[in-house]
Amino acid sequence: MSLKKEIGMRIPNFGHAGDGNLHIYLCSDNMSDEEYKEKSDKVITELYKTAKALDGNMSGEHGIGYARMVRMVLW
Repeated sequence: MSLKKEIGMRIPNFGHAGDGNLHIYLCSDNMSDEEYKEKSDKVITELYKTAKALDGNMSGEHGIGYARMVRMVLW
């Protein structure tokens, strides 16, 4: 089952051909702030796990930043 269906959240994405970069968006649509936080935390955790399992990594196109630092250390 896809993460989109499992979590129940739209997750549009696109990438750059050749360099392996993906841009992933988590859409809140009509969710409450609490529901969005819960679902997005699950999605992000799974994305970090998958990237690590494939010898990849998660980062930001313009840097890691403070918000991602916790997950970078955990995974």
